[in-house]
Amino acid sequence: MRRRISRRLSPRAALAEALETLPEHEREAVELRVVDELPYPDVAARLGVRPAAARLRVSRALRRLSALPLKEDT
Repeated sequence: MRRRISRRLSPRAALAEALETLPEHEREAVELRVVDELPYPDVAARLGVRPAAARLRVSRALRRLSALPLKEDT
């Protein structure tokens, strides 16, 4: 069953909830790139992968996040 992200959450809380839906290796890549604003070479170094692999992890994760449905709260 796919999780829905609540529209009532603050943006920071909604991001944290959405990140929890990702596999750990993708979540860590997104946190380093988007949250910590590290360049891909630094993300790659922290993850122990090549920059191309870091870009791929972030890309896949962002695609998963963009596909998450938002839950309508009443």
